Amino acid sequence: MATIEEFAARNLANTVWAFATLVVCYAPLREAISSQSLALLADGRRRGSVLPFKPQELSTSAWSIANLRFLDVPLLNATAAAAMATIAEFGAQEFSNLAWSFSTLTLQQTPVTEWAVIVV
Repeated sequence: MATIEEFAARNLANTVWAFATLVVCYAPLREAISSQSLALLADGRRRGSVLPFKPQELSTSAWSIANLRFLDVPLLNATAAAAMATIAEFGAQEFSNLAWSFSTLTLQQTPVTEWAVIVV
């Protein structure tokens, strides 16, 4: 069985989504998902490569975090930065999920919410 350190972006997004749809918030798992997500995002930035999270995975993760009311500022900031780097690839559903997530957590001043104001 894989450990969380072996999870790719899709595995992390799917796992946090599953718990969010059940409205289950197991703190050790939530923190492990956050830690691994931050590690993947940081590794992608260091290598200057394409980010490991696709738009759907970013928006699903953000939606799940917001649905659980988990205010993880470092993860949300990293998610916002990754989203802004790939915003042209976002479809309407991914963008609306991302915008809803940040507004639900009342993060008024993020690159995502500022970009949403310009678009709308």
